[in-house]
Amino acid sequence: VSDSKLNQGSEINELVNNRNKWLFVNPHISRYLDNRNNSLLIPSGNIWYSPLKVYPRYIYNLLKLAYFLVKQLFSDKTSFQTKSAHILFSTGEGHDLKNYNKFFLDSNVEVIHLEAFNTNQKINLNIVKIKSAFSFFLENLRETSNILKLKLPQELRRKIINHSLPQLAIYSYFCAFLSAIKEQIPNVKIFHTGAIFLSVAATRAGIETVYLAHGLEEKQNIVSFPFFNQ
Repeated sequence: VSDSKLNQGSEINELVNNRNKWLFVNPHISRYLDNRNNSLLIPSGNIWYSPLKVYPRYIYNLLKLAYFLVKQLFSDKTSFQTKSAHILFSTGEGHDLKNYNKFFLDSNVEVIHLEAFNTNQKINLNIVKIKSAFSFFLENLRETSNILKLKLPQELRRKIINHSLPQLAIYSYFCAFLSAIKEQIPNVKIFHTGAIFLSVAATRAGIETVYLAHGLEEKQNIVSFPFFNQ
């Protein structure tokens, strides 16, 4: 998407893909896009951006990722002894398990239960490869830089910097984590009821995802809604 096209009020779904979607799933950004009908028309005022402002955040996220990788070394490596499995990321509210049991309980596939919002649980499995984690980190950093360099409305850029960029390290770790899951369990399928960040990372890792809707979610902008297969 060219800068000039963005200046003409193009829709944001023209530039969102599975490599940069994580930058747009935060609720603050979802509400902002909803209020603007997904338009990138730039209001009057300063539209320019200095990358120097975000370099310290990049460095902080790099150190945070390194911390995750060091921390996992204190746990035994986990080896999943199966080639096909369903992983249910639970939010702890019961909707996910209830919906899964309703539609998939008799599928005769091993079910692995993980807590969607428990980062320490994922770290303690100690399956993330260092090279993979840093590779995803560099890719996600480039995607962030490319988005921030566009002539976006200042408010949208500010929300990405304040709400999405702080998640660079953990998102990169999730991508590497789910990539390792995919490597160990080739026929894995992810199920969730609202773990959007993990769902986006799973899609990036090439894993089929199933969204178990339960009707209690708050309004979500279509751009911020995760890609899913079912």
